[in-house]
Amino acid sequence: MKAWPRHIAIVALALMAFAGVVYASGLRVNMTESLPLGIYWRIHHPIERGSYVIFCPPPSNSAFVIARDRHYIEYGNCPGRFGSLLKRVAGLPGDRVDFDADGVRVNGHLLPNSVPRAADLGGHPLPVMRLHTTVAADNLLLMSDYTPLSFDARYFGLIDRSAILTPVKPVWTW
Repeated sequence: MKAWPRHIAIVALALMAFAGVVYASGLRVNMTESLPLGIYWRIHHPIERGSYVIFCPPPSNSAFVIARDRHYIEYGNCPGRFGSLLKRVAGLPGDRVDFDADGVRVNGHLLPNSVPRAADLGGHPLPVMRLHTTVAADNLLLMSDYTPLSFDARYFGLIDRSAILTPVKPVWTW
């Protein structure tokens, strides 16, 4: 009977090593509802409008502190102990963006599911972001067109391109 703990430990270590190899090769899993749940693969393509990207939230942005404290996002390995996020690129440098009460517009086009909510599902007030600007050369507009409940740019604003960890593409979603 003493052999079982050793076997379990070996299997656990083998599974962790396998997971590490798979992660290092580019596999990412999305378990949040901001975008389709599923498996995504790291790619080495230029970032374009519509690209999916994984990024580290800037710790200096107070909206992310609120999001982590309320468990919209998790603790993780990004600076400030934030977990990385997956969003879609909705605006690129040179685009005109407008954040208003009726939603987010890019070059005059209203984005789907972009109306900001005054409060989260628990009734806590959400940050109010009102912005009318042209996206600077080092910034991106990161949104979710998948659900109106996403914690995205309408609450945290534009993100510096240096925060992007990698573009990804969906492999299998549900």
